[in-house]
Amino acid sequence: MLPFSAEKERVHMNFFKENEEHILLYSKIIYSDKTAYLHLLFLNGELTLKSTDLLSVGDEQIYLLKENKNIAIQIHHSSEKEVHNLQLLFKEALNYESTY
Repeated sequence: MLPFSAEKERVHMNFFKENEEHILLYSKIIYSDKTAYLHLLFLNGELTLKSTDLLSVGDEQIYLLKENKNIAIQIHHSSEKEVHNLQLLFKEALNYESTY
C-alpha cells in the first residue's frame, strides 16, 4: 500500500501554473510493489508520481505525463542543487523499473 493517494496527487497538481517558476525544495524515491515513485516537494505544493510518468528532468524544467497530457514545470534557478539530485533519482528509478 502506498503512503499517498491518487486523489491527493491530483489535488496537488493544481498549484502549477503556466509561465511560473517553482522552487524545488526536496525530492525522494519511494519503492512499492515493484514500482518506483518520485515525491517532489516544492515551496508551494507537492507531487508524487510514478517514475514512468516523469519524462525528463532538465536544469530549468521538469517534463511529466499527467492524464495523457505532457506537462512542463518551470524550475527556479535557485533549485539547481535539488534538480541535480532529482536527475540522479530519476536515473535510479529508471534502472529500478527496467529490472522488472
